[in-house]
Amino acid sequence: MAALPDGCVDLAIFDPPWSQYDAPAAGANPGTVYEVLSEADIGAHLSDGVRLLRPGGRLVMWACWPLLVETFRGSPPSWLAIDGLRWVTGGSWHKSGRLGVGYHWRGHSEPVLVGAKIGQPTGPALINLRSSYTSQKADHSAKPAEWMADWIRAWVPPGGCVLEPYAGLGSGAVATVLAGEGRRYVGYEVDEERYRAARMNVLRASS
Repeated sequence: MAALPDGCVDLAIFDPPWSQYDAPAAGANPGTVYEVLSEADIGAHLSDGVRLLRPGGRLVMWACWPLLVETFRGSPPSWLAIDGLRWVTGGSWHKSGRLGVGYHWRGHSEPVLVGAKIGQPTGPALINLRSSYTSQKADHSAKPAEWMADWIRAWVPPGGCVLEPYAGLGSGAVATVLAGEGRRYVGYEVDEERYRAARMNVLRASS
């Protein structure tokens, strides 16, 4: 992300590999799927994402309910208190079918937060957008591309740019393809197997 110029992104989508997901009580071991990061590292990546937002752009971050509850204790964690960013709203994805992971109960929903640059209004939504979404749970960490495509249609103008620093299985890239109208996508994924799977997912969505 350091190579990208300031103000070049309309929507930045973050799905961080939280260190909390590596806890034995979480019901899964992400360490066998991908490496997790510290909250400080995730906070640094979020700060870079804020730098890249154009005026009126948005930053979206997937989280989990226990992680959000933990923010009420003590000072705000590094990922929440991001210089230049204010969290403005949020929504939730309800996962039908298979249970998700969780530390206190097995989760069927996952929250998502939306932020904007401090001092800048968010751009007007181009379409009405649901704050909740229900769909079948798919592969591990794969997010609902159809709902994310609605975000992109609402918040990214035709020809605009979507950034996804933790691209995973390419849900954000697929969503950008589904949104159409010349919108562009930049994603990063360090795991080679997941990168190959993401490319296949994008090719299928494009055909």
